[in-house]
Amino acid sequence: MLKYVPIATLILVLPVVSLVTAMRSPSQETTVQARPTVKQEKTPKKNVENEEVPVVKFETEATDKQKLTSSAHDKSISEMPEITDITESESWIERLPALPMEKSDAVIVGTVAKAEAHLSTGQTSVYSEYTIVVDEVFSDKTDLSLVSGSTFTAVREGGGVQFASGHIQVYRMSGQGFLKPNRKYVLFVKRAEETHRFLLLTGYQLRRDRVIPVDQVSGHAVYAGANVGEFLTIVRTAISNYGRGTNR
Repeated sequence: MLKYVPIATLILVLPVVSLVTAMRSPSQETTVQARPTVKQEKTPKKNVENEEVPVVKFETEATDKQKLTSSAHDKSISEMPEITDITESESWIERLPALPMEKSDAVIVGTVAKAEAHLSTGQTSVYSEYTIVVDEVFSDKTDLSLVSGSTFTAVREGGGVQFASGHIQVYRMSGQGFLKPNRKYVLFVKRAEETHRFLLLTGYQLRRDRVIPVDQVSGHAVYAGANVGEFLTIVRTAISNYGRGTNR
């Protein structure tokens, strides 16, 4: 798990991104009532083995890649040379169940083919975009015909921003991890309305026959180190039970 030693804690506005309604939260809320507190850290411990933060260059991001619009706020991304990690102190990820069946439009096993970071319009926030190759579909409530071998795009707030000096600042929600290219995951995703993209809710890496939670959330840690086969059985059973109304 990622653990950080906070060096400085300040009240700031963390840039936010909206992808229809879903990019801010998997719930049906359409507005955010309060600005989050974020902590800034000079030397966070990095989970290099199990995650890789996509990075975008601040000055050279092309406008045709700025696919999302940002919410109205009065702060923009700016370089802070002594700070490497900016983490929102509270986030919806921390409140998400370990197996979020109710909020998921699809549950799949897939491999990350590509990971990129992008800046929003106006360069006021950063988000990560993943191209996922589907290996197996456990559940699909969409009309997008997700099948083995197909691909889809999953997005999530957060990512790295590299400034002209070479300094990189990582923006993330509390508890948030990042996917790593060429790794296989069980992913819980929610479709963004009227698009073919998905919001990444959470996921679990399947590596060396062991399960590694993507997000550093206490409720998700129950599956850390679990046998992959046993975990997949648990997921299938949970989906089946939810479909019958057992967990509603």
